[in-house]
Parts: sequence; C-alpha cells; structure tokens
Amino acid sequence: MRSAEEIREHAIDGLNHALKRPAMYGGWPAVWPYQDTLSYIDESSHRFEIVDGHARNPMGFVDESLSDPDESFFQALFIPHYHALGWFRPDAVLDPVAHKAFLDGLDLWLVDPHTRAEVLELLGPPSWKHSEVIAYVTADPADPALVLGFHDDIVASAWTSEGRFPAGLRLTPAGKERLASRSTP
Repeated sequence: MRSAEEIREHAIDGLNHALKRPAMYGGWPAVWPYQDTLSYIDESSHRFEIVDGHARNPMGFVDESLSDPDESFFQALFIPHYHALGWFRPDAVLDPVAHKAFLDGLDLWLVDPHTRAEVLELLGPPSWKHSEVIAYVTADPADPALVLGFHDDIVASAWTSEGRFPAGLRLTPAGKERLASRSTP
C-alpha cells in the first residue's frame, strides 16, 4: 500500500499535468478533483475564493472583466494559492529582485504594447502557460504572481495576486479598447 506522502505527490503530479494539458484530462473541470483530494490529504480548510465575494459566478465575473475571456486566465488565478500550499510545480521561477523591479514598473510598462516574444525576452520562460495566458512566480510563494493575458500575441491584461480578483487586474490600452468593443451590441 502506498504511503500518504506518495499519494499526495501523485495528486500533485496529476494537478500539475492537468494544469498544463487540460484537454488530455477532459478539460478544466478535471482540475477540481485534484484540488479537493489535496485539500483532504493536507487537512486543509483553505477556501479557494479567488474573486470578490459579490460575484455569484466567478468564471462569468472574470469573463466580464477581461478583454478576451479565456478559461485559462480563470485557472491561472488559482496558481498563487496552489503555490502557497506547495502544490504548484512551476516550469521556471523568476529572480525575486528582477520580479519586484518589474512589478514596481508594471503600470508604466503596460502603457505601450508588448508582444509575447518581448515578454519572454524580458522575463524569460514562464512558470506556467496555457493558450493565451502565461504566469510567473518566484520561488517564494509570498511574492505576488504575475498573470498576463494576450490577444493576437499582444499583452491585453495583467493580474498580480495582491488580492482577490479583480484587485490587481490591469488592462492595457489595447485590452480596454477590446473590452469596450466586446461590450457593445
């Protein structure tokens, strides 16, 4: 019989595989059983409240706030929680000094359009990526995560995990324009 630690590691592996390739596991809903299993194993009463409490439909609330609704962006909002609980296995981590410097200048940086290639050149390989979304973390889960959403390969939105969504959400000028055009009938 497997030990509790082996079962936990297996569940963490499953969660990370499902985060990277959700279609192979039946889509994003496949992530939830791993989350529930790990919460049970860790005896965690952690509640995954990733958006402000007034949102009745968290995914819908996220969709309404973004220029390009993407379920991958919604899933990325969980990464800081998974990271803090030791469940997230990042593909890469940012240097904490470079990470802080980038976040300190993020609002100014977002004024100009930036391509995915520019982001990768500046920050290096992401900690997580799926579809039109990439995320960056440092080795320290206390540091805020950075999630970037793209439209036509241009940064449209950025979220930093200082609080529950939409706190920390920023739309680029292109993202704001796209959201406005999406909102009109």
